[in-house]
Amino acid sequence: MLGLAFTVIIITFEAPSFICARGEGYSNELEEIGNPPVELTPEILITSPKNKTYTTNSIYLSFSVKTGNPGNWSTHVFARELKIDWDNLFFKCDWLQKETHINYSSRLHEMNANIGCPIRDVPDGEHSITVYATEIVGYWHHLFCASILAINGSSTIHFKVDTAPPEISFLINENENFDTSDVPLNFSLNEPAASIAYSLDQQPNVTTLGNTTLTGLPLGPHSLTLYVNDTAGNTAAKTLTFNIVSPTPTPPTPTLPPLAAPEPTAQSTSLKPQIAYLMAGLVAFLTLATTLVLHRKKKKQT
Repeated sequence: MLGLAFTVIIITFEAPSFICARGEGYSNELEEIGNPPVELTPEILITSPKNKTYTTNSIYLSFSVKTGNPGNWSTHVFARELKIDWDNLFFKCDWLQKETHINYSSRLHEMNANIGCPIRDVPDGEHSITVYATEIVGYWHHLFCASILAINGSSTIHFKVDTAPPEISFLINENENFDTSDVPLNFSLNEPAASIAYSLDQQPNVTTLGNTTLTGLPLGPHSLTLYVNDTAGNTAAKTLTFNIVSPTPTPPTPTLPPLAAPEPTAQSTSLKPQIAYLMAGLVAFLTLATTLVLHRKKKKQT
């Protein structure tokens, strides 16, 4: 038999390509022999988390990884050398600075696997997790020349974590008094709501689309609890108390007394006798003048 020694070199490329390592006794140069088909890229399927919103800070990462399909290269690829490099299997979370490697070296000769692990303390917000895997492929270029290729593959899942309940702010004061039976129920939220309901005085919930008016309320204290569900499924509740009181009676409008006649002054009192004498003299003068005129008229007639 012909004894040959081989030097095998493993090289990882961003774009998949083959590098040939010739056996000893031949050229020691590496010879690029072309790009392998896309089907050889390792297949990574992330089944958890899903592309949705979670209301917990702990999620479960679950994925499967297996070797690609050699296709038309099947006659050139070593079946034993078509495998996953389990020592180079890891995932990267966008909120962590370092990647997390998965210890799966006990299954070096397996070609596929289902892997899962819990991830805790995920902060609120939009996130992504990327799983990276490397596939090892052995290839006969020609007699006495073997190549080994490391093909990188990755898969990314996007999701959101929202554990904070919505914040409710009432626009009326606690224990506020209203002198009317109709009270406005006005409030504000810090995020969109999926559903809103309220319970007045522990009665069954009433669904509302937003601000509304409570009508026909009797006198006395009242309690109202507002329930809000956000689009992620978080629930918030807040209670407000207020009072319906009797309207304050309106005081009568004061009426002013009629104006009294001004009191006579000392000067006007002292002038009264003089005015009387003047009037009497005037009357006497007019009487005398009238008598004289009548007397003259009589004389002329006779």
